[in-house]
Amino acid sequence: MSRRFASRILSANLLGYTLLVAGCGSATFVNGLPSSGSSAPSSSSVHGLWVYNGNTVAATSSGAEALRDFAVSQHINAVYISALPTSSTPQLNSQISNLISVLHESKISVEALIGSHTADEPGAPRNGFLVTVQNVVQFNQQFSTTQFDGIHLDIEPQQRAENSGANALQFLPNLIETYREANALAVPANLVVDADIPIEVLRASADQRQALFTVLPRLTLMLYGVTRQSSGLSTQQQITAIQQASQNYLNTAYEGLSGNNLATLAIGLDTADYGYDLMPSVLSAVDQSSAANAHYSGWSRYSYADFLNQQSLTQQN
Repeated sequence: MSRRFASRILSANLLGYTLLVAGCGSATFVNGLPSSGSSAPSSSSVHGLWVYNGNTVAATSSGAEALRDFAVSQHINAVYISALPTSSTPQLNSQISNLISVLHESKISVEALIGSHTADEPGAPRNGFLVTVQNVVQFNQQFSTTQFDGIHLDIEPQQRAENSGANALQFLPNLIETYREANALAVPANLVVDADIPIEVLRASADQRQALFTVLPRLTLMLYGVTRQSSGLSTQQQITAIQQASQNYLNTAYEGLSGNNLATLAIGLDTADYGYDLMPSVLSAVDQSSAANAHYSGWSRYSYADFLNQQSLTQQN
């Protein structure tokens, strides 16, 4: 999900929650940081990274290796990359295959990141999107030893003007149908499907959320903007705020839902909200506070571009 849009929709008391951040929270802190100092994943936790400049990263072996090195250093075990194969791009397809090989050697899964603002709409928008999904399936058939592990859907109908105010959730039935059709293509190819969802969908009725949380096996909630670097909060207060928010929204997401086939939910966080240096501690704190929730699957961070920007600034200095 784009940083620009997510920053507009989330505040510290969205959905009626007021985050109490002064001197509270469940994590243990030393000098304002989680005492464990580690965000290493458990065997079942998703620790993901969005990579939107995928073609550039995949273009060279050094680009693929740099991504791998960053992922390993940040305890990331899943990469969502916007390098998308087609039948007419054999060179790019070969580069993607190499990138997948490099990441798989370090036990990092790779998901094809497919985005759209309109793919919820029936007809040409949805059909075109599904062609891209099918291209990933065909890529896996061609490159049997360097296959994508999954597909990560980033469909953002909430960015369109007609989906606002009283009509903010009118897109949901069509979006669910697009998810269903994408999953139908992916499952026979052994591709796991995940989708980014905006915070607004938690306002949907229990029946609507039941439909959403049973159409795919995994979802990622974009929890941007809970605090900001410029908020004046201490490090401990920022971390406590995101811990409370993640627990609150995890509970809200599943309220009134039933069945044993509900999607798991990861928490998506934005580096810009906390700063590059603090981000690992924030992610670790979310893991610590949310691990007891059976529906929690891990975290994902936006995005690899923040690391590249930080690296560029460091080199300039």
